[in-house]
Amino acid sequence: MEAFLTYLVRAAAVTAVFYLFYKILLVKETFHRINRAVLLCSALLSFILPLCILTVHRTIYMDSSLIVDTSSLTFVTTSTTAGFDWITAGVIVYLVGVAAVIVAKAFSVFSIRRILRQGRTVERGKGYRVVITDRKVSPFSWFGNIVMTEEDYAQSGTVIIAHEMAHIRLRHSADLLVVSLCCAAEWFNPAM
Repeated sequence: MEAFLTYLVRAAAVTAVFYLFYKILLVKETFHRINRAVLLCSALLSFILPLCILTVHRTIYMDSSLIVDTSSLTFVTTSTTAGFDWITAGVIVYLVGVAAVIVAKAFSVFSIRRILRQGRTVERGKGYRVVITDRKVSPFSWFGNIVMTEEDYAQSGTVIIAHEMAHIRLRHSADLLVVSLCCAAEWFNPAM
């Protein structure tokens, strides 16, 4: 379990380094596809790179006069009383955090599904449908569904549909799911 917590700390550190790289070099760039690729790759690589361990082998020569004969040494062992297991507690806290984030994300997905079910479909096209909702929401798309209010549809429906179609074509909903899973795995890391 200690190795698992060490892995999490390393993954968080790699995420923080990637985040700094993004903030310094790319945050003001308008190359949205490059930014998207960098962010997705950074999120995924932050979980892969800590698994890569580089080992360097070196031969060290030692003076033979420094070698001690251990046959005459006596080793004393001390027994430790069972104390609080901080490693197990850390893993439990981590898993509770992961579960809480997953439950919150699942609640969001179910809320979106409820909006789609209760909304009124006003337009269908190749690869999309427009759903009008009574809820006060900003226009958004979710896997081929474009959601907006009646007012938004009446005032600037074609512009909103064109904008949201770009999100649908680029599969941004899938990106959101991947990043949500990464956020659940690193819920304790502000850089994620």
